[in-house]
Formats: sequence, structure tokens, C-alpha cells
Amino acid sequence: MNKVLKTIRIGKVLLFLVTGLISVGNAYGQPAKKNAEDITQRINFIVGVGANYIPTVLYQNPAINKTNNSVLIEKGQRIKTSLNFGIVYTPYFRTFYQSDGSTKTVPHGISISTFINPLTLSKATDAQPFFNALDFGVGIGYKFAADFLIMGTVEWFSVNQPKDWFVNEYQANNKPFLINNAPQQSFDLTDSNIFRNKTVTTFGFKFCYAFDIVKNVVKPDKSNP
Repeated sequence: MNKVLKTIRIGKVLLFLVTGLISVGNAYGQPAKKNAEDITQRINFIVGVGANYIPTVLYQNPAINKTNNSVLIEKGQRIKTSLNFGIVYTPYFRTFYQSDGSTKTVPHGISISTFINPLTLSKATDAQPFFNALDFGVGIGYKFAADFLIMGTVEWFSVNQPKDWFVNEYQANNKPFLINNAPQQSFDLTDSNIFRNKTVTTFGFKFCYAFDIVKNVVKPDKSNP
């Protein structure tokens, strides 16, 4: 419970920081010039891939050693990779000169994002599904002129894990799991006496590509036909 409350507090702090960054961007961001031929919006849809480090120890689904019926518990990986979809906000604009001498003003520089990671490319444990709608995060990074971004992220995902008492009791891998004095040959992963859903905080980076999802309506300058 304490870990869940701590995660919620972290999420509130990050939400506050994201809101603050948006406010600062609106106040001090360089406005787009009206004479720019192509003005894109600050808000874009993004797709990308990324890797995350998991500071929390996770465990694979427990198994049974068929030779002596002892419980086998192995630690999961500390790195997971995923496919990401989300929204990015870039408060600042920058004007570039093109090869034909014209200018193009685009969102550029520091950006903030929120996203979900529905598809896991490499799982931390075999208990983690490949598709998980409860895998999400926020990030801050840099947007380049070609609509590519590099983001540093804080993310959360939910995974089914054996409870602490079970890990402490059987992590030596030398004891059978007995029910009515009979050693068990398998585990029910939905058994709430042994397993629980655990929310895990991770830290990572992403490489993303941005797509325009909203376009500014720029009225033509009638003085310059």
C-alpha cells in the first residue's frame, strides 16, 4: 500500500511539473511568424520505441521442479522495451531557411509528452503481457526540425507478482508447496493468496516521430496577393 501511495504522489508531482512547463511555454515561447509559409501546431501525435530500466526486483511466474517437487522462483529482467503512442507538446518555435530561400516555422526544442505503451517488445517477466493498456508514462525531451524526438521518461506498468511471503518462503528453490500435505505440481496465477497485481515505476528513454494532428488556420495576408 505504501508503494502504491508513493507512486500516486510521484504521478501528482509529475502532473504538476508538466502543467507548469506548459504554462511557461505559453508565456515565453517564441510565437510563430505570420509570414511563415508553413506553421505546424505545438501539439503532435507521436509514435516510437524505447527501453526502460526497472529498479524494482520482479520475479518470473513460479514453477515446479519435476524431479523433487520444489518451487522454483527466478528473478525477471531489469530492462524492458516497448512500442509507444502518445501526445507531445512543444511550446517553442524556430524558423528555418529552406533551399529555395523561403522560411519554415516549426515547433522545435524542449518538449513534454504523455503516452501509453500498449505493445511490449521484450518482457521483464513472463507474467507481463505483450499487450497492456495499463502501461503509461510521461516524458521530457528535445524535438528536432525533422519531427524526431528523444525523450527521457518516467513510466508505470502493472504486472502480476508472487506476494512477499511466498518469495521469502520459497526463494531458496528447495521446498515444495504443500496443500493438505500434498506437493503441488502447478500454480493458479489468479490465486489472490499467492499473487497480486503490482504497479512498477521505471525510468527510460524513447526515440519518437511526431505527426501533426491539428493544423492552425492562417488567414492569408490580403495586402500581399
